[in-house]
Parts: sequence; structure tokens; C-alpha cells
Amino acid sequence: MPLATVQAQIASRTRVVPDHVVRGFHGLLPTVDQLHAEGWDTVHLSSTMTPAPARGLRTAPKGGTR
Repeated sequence: MPLATVQAQIASRTRVVPDHVVRGFHGLLPTVDQLHAEGWDTVHLSSTMTPAPARGLRTAPKGGTR
């Protein structure tokens, strides 16, 4: 989910999470391209805002066991 969307949702909450915390955690999330570079053929996003293109049916990285 885009950072701006997350920030807008958090800003409307009663308990607001500090922006530096939100940015920090958001920055830790790998991108679809980073996951593909790690060997994942298919990435399922929890948000339908940015669907990832299908790249196959594997559930673990090439040569991996995850």
C-alpha cells in the first residue's frame, strides 16, 4: 500500500502512530521487484491497490524451502 495512503489512514485514528515510525516500518517492506529478485516467482499482495503481474505458480524461491 502506498505510504501516503497509510499515513492518511493513521492520521484519522484516535491513537496516531508517529510519522517516523510509519515511514520506518513502511521502508522495511520489500517491493515486488525485490521479492522477485530473491527468487520468488509469484508475489501475492495483501492490497488490491497495486496488483502484481502473475509470473508462475511456485510458492518458494528457486532452490529454497520457504
